[in-house]
Amino acid sequence: YAKSYEHKTASSNFTSNAGMQIKKTAGNYKKDASGNGGTITYTVYVKANENNTYTLNNVKIHDNFSSGTNKTLLPYINYKKDSFQLYEGNKADESKKLKIPGNLHKGQENPYIVDDKKNECKMDLYLGKLKPGQERTLTYQVKISEDIFATSNQEIKVKNMAAAYSDDTVSGGNQKFASATQEKSLGKKVWDRKLQSDPIKKEEQV
Repeated sequence: YAKSYEHKTASSNFTSNAGMQIKKTAGNYKKDASGNGGTITYTVYVKANENNTYTLNNVKIHDNFSSGTNKTLLPYINYKKDSFQLYEGNKADESKKLKIPGNLHKGQENPYIVDDKKNECKMDLYLGKLKPGQERTLTYQVKISEDIFATSNQEIKVKNMAAAYSDDTVSGGNQKFASATQEKSLGKKVWDRKLQSDPIKKEEQV
């Protein structure tokens, strides 16, 4: 009597991995010497996951004030076009500064900024290729007009989200990998604080 055993076939499935991580920080609001508003410097750090199974092409960083900031404040917020700097690695090291690549979308600059002074204040910046484990650091400044403080007596807050996307020039692309949000309080005008002094007490007559 011969016992029969079921033969199991071994199979191996290849799973493709693609992902990124992103961190975003906002510097202090620095008033301009001219007295006309000030600037905020943002830093966005991205890293392609170590276990990615292929190089990520034409990685896009999308930054958007429109989705998190009160729309009445958008006319007073502007990206400073000449402030964008790209670096290799995890910090803004001048010795590792990279040239910002061209925009694969015909006729568009990199960064591609949309600022209609009404409902939209956003930008796309393309980093180029990232191999598994590679890191990039992007810095840029946002100009805040002094007139923003006249819009409200309340604390002025600006909020924007940065997200990393896959190549948006190919079919099935433009997939979000990760996002990070920063909210910055700009405070109030000095005269606003003076208006909030303690009420005057009546003097008692003797």
